[in-house]
Amino acid sequence: LQLTDIPGSEEAPDTVISALASGDLLWASSFGNSQPIHTLTETGDWTSYADSILFGSEFISIDLSEIEVAWLGSTSGDITAFEPLEGNIELLSSSDGIPGSFTDIEISIEDNAWIATGQGPAIFQSASFVFSGATATQPSFENRTLFDGETINAVMTDGGNRIWFGT
Repeated sequence: LQLTDIPGSEEAPDTVISALASGDLLWASSFGNSQPIHTLTETGDWTSYADSILFGSEFISIDLSEIEVAWLGSTSGDITAFEPLEGNIELLSSSDGIPGSFTDIEISIEDNAWIATGQGPAIFQSASFVFSGATATQPSFENRTLFDGETINAVMTDGGNRIWFGT
């Protein structure tokens, strides 16, 4: 895979790959490209998606749900959920229960989307079904919201499906 293989890179020779994710397709995001999201099939066929349908053009994070809904985090702090084969796309923000600007995304083994923000974490249950009116909740323990108002810089799950936060 060479940078020049990515559609649109000829118009923006300073294209930077900012995130990769793999499932049935290899997903790549790129800065400086009017088509910031690309998928690559096993046979080497590229498909690119224009920033005009994706609500933004500088995606720095990609994670895939169990059925390969792409969760795209952008430099603007927004999250776009995208399922191109079904034509589903949704911009997720504070009106969907996210407490602050996105800093990281992790899809857990149980297919939950964990969102790190500047105001604490949030979780979307069943990341694959975000298009059916899902809203985020803030996780709690012993009736207290976890990391309420704290900046969470990173979120990860380990092999035991334990959630780890970097503050």
